Amino acid sequence: MRALIEDYFGIEIPARTVGVYLARWRLTRQRPLECAFEQHPAVLQQWLPATYPVIAARVKREGTEICWSDETAISSIEEFPLGYAPKGQAPVLVLSQSKREPIKQISAIRNQGIMGFMLDRKAPNAEMLIQFLQQLIRESRRKVFRILNSLRPSASLSLA
Repeated sequence: MRALIEDYFGIEIPARTVGVYLARWRLTRQRPLECAFEQHPAVLQQWLPATYPVIAARVKREGTEICWSDETAISSIEEFPLGYAPKGQAPVLVLSQSKREPIKQISAIRNQGIMGFMLDRKAPNAEMLIQFLQQLIRESRRKVFRILNSLRPSASLSLA
């Protein structure tokens, strides 16, 4: 806040004074809401009772195992900085992307808790996904059902 005041008004104010003003205005320091904007709760609510039980029954019948896979990015800066907002309202912070050095990760975890992952600086694509799946297949002792979270359209791939 001090830097913003200095940039906007050209005035240097001590941190304590800024804190006093914010408290007077009933602005408290809070963590922003965490929400994945890519979520599709309605699709998940249909998939869980309809599709997953069929897969689970087949896995049990065939003596195989389930593995859940997804992609993510690991950032080199703090992901959830605190911000100021009126008490009871979560702040919305727009963070600069310029200083981040994200590492992309494709990971998989089995129902037994065993996990595997692959890191790369490039965004995951179909080729990287195939390489990751081949690695997981080599490390598996038995047939595995891989349940993939939806990748970005550029990384999508069709397996028959």
